[in-house]
Amino acid sequence: MRRGEAGDAVEALGKAVVYGVLAWTAARFATGGGSDSGRQSAEATATLLDAPFGRVLVVLVGLGVLAVGAYHVHKGLTRGFRDDLVGRVGRLVERLGVAGYVAKGVVLGVVGVLFGVAGVRGAPGEATGLDGALQALREQPYGTALLLVVAAGLVAYGAYSLARARYARL
Repeated sequence: MRRGEAGDAVEALGKAVVYGVLAWTAARFATGGGSDSGRQSAEATATLLDAPFGRVLVVLVGLGVLAVGAYHVHKGLTRGFRDDLVGRVGRLVERLGVAGYVAKGVVLGVVGVLFGVAGVRGAPGEATGLDGALQALREQPYGTALLLVVAAGLVAYGAYSLARARYARL
């Protein structure tokens, strides 16, 4: 396997894990199995913390999610997402991609940090999902403005995803 193929495989595996967990959480919520991602994250974190080397595992999960978030910010800022597209896309699609990937990365980064803190402190209640990450952003100085910027970025990511469906490299 060439170096590029290995990197692609690691990227695909990372995405599969992160999106699998998000899909599982969403499915549990949709079927009434959980009230919010924060509680589900705390429960999952508590289970991990009870395992041998549990705190290390929780910190590693946090670092993994943080790394995925950093990757998304990098992909947005460097416009690396253009490699996923074919044909000529307009400036609007490119701007949506930049804003969307950066916002998505920021939110994932906050989730990763919260998991890491939960692992270091051994406090499962500090691990949280998307809703907790957005709450943490809101509690910062200028939090409402920050949250509005991130929300606009997530809307941009959704709009970019629609455009990507049209221009995706298959």
